[in-house]
Parts: sequence; C-alpha cells; structure tokens
Amino acid sequence: MVVPVKGHYEQSCNAIDACNAGAGISSNTFDLSGFLRFLNKFSSKQDEFRKWAANAEYQFLNALVLRNKEVGVRKDRPLGQPRLILPQHAH
Repeated sequence: MVVPVKGHYEQSCNAIDACNAGAGISSNTFDLSGFLRFLNKFSSKQDEFRKWAANAEYQFLNALVLRNKEVGVRKDRPLGQPRLILPQHAH
C-alpha cells in the first residue's frame, strides 16, 4: 500500500506506477481495510516474470535477427559476422 505524502509529486507517481503494475494500491489515508481486500485477491506474477527474464536472451537475439532481415544481409560478409553502423556526423 502506497500512501504518498501530500505535495510530493514523485511519491504520487510511484503510487500510480505501483497500481498500474498490479503491485499494490494507493490511498490518501493509512486505512488498511482496502489493502487487506487487495491482498485477498492479489496474485503474484513472480513466476511469470522469472520465465520472461529467463527468456530475455532469446528475445533479444530474435529481435536482432528480425531487424537484420528488415535491413538485409550483405553477401560480402559471412552470416553472423557483426557489422558496426556508426552515426553519420555533419562536418
């Protein structure tokens, strides 16, 4: 349960983030009844997050492969050899 201090914008933003993430509730007062109701229906996403995090390397590499297909593969370089694209600066 997040109870932001009045006038503290960052705490209000944190409360909104916590609610949007399903991690808690926000209240203007320290009334635990709403929090206890929240806990009765709360379902942890910890296992789902761990599966997502364990899959991160695959997702990242897959995104690179898809991007490479969009850009096109140069035939003068063996597949898998990285290419470095530097930003062009105006002179």
